[in-house]
Amino acid sequence: MNDQNNGFRLEASIHAKLFQIVENLSFSASIFYYKPYAQKESTGDLFFLKGEIDFILRIGSKIIPIEVKMGTNTRNFQLDTIKKFVSENKLEYGIVLYGGSPFIDEDAKLVYYPYWLI
Repeated sequence: MNDQNNGFRLEASIHAKLFQIVENLSFSASIFYYKPYAQKESTGDLFFLKGEIDFILRIGSKIIPIEVKMGTNTRNFQLDTIKKFVSENKLEYGIVLYGGSPFIDEDAKLVYYPYWLI
């Protein structure tokens, strides 16, 4: 099995766990997928931009973007979209679930957390 398939399986597993959390909460919560888009000035047509965020978890009025990565080397992760989302929406933090140890990147406002602890 290749790394891409393993990545899809990991995302599906995380989705199932998040869904279970959302379903068992006694207050309003939901899970979304985020794909950035823009509008052409000339025609008004919408088009998708590069990047995505695997999950947007909404609990009450709190929004938490979550990116899932298979690897352990954070230097190899493409995180521009989640960093921009956190910054533009003035969020406290975003979460990167990955294969390494927990730590916080204060500058990027990202919490790195091991996916196997979810």
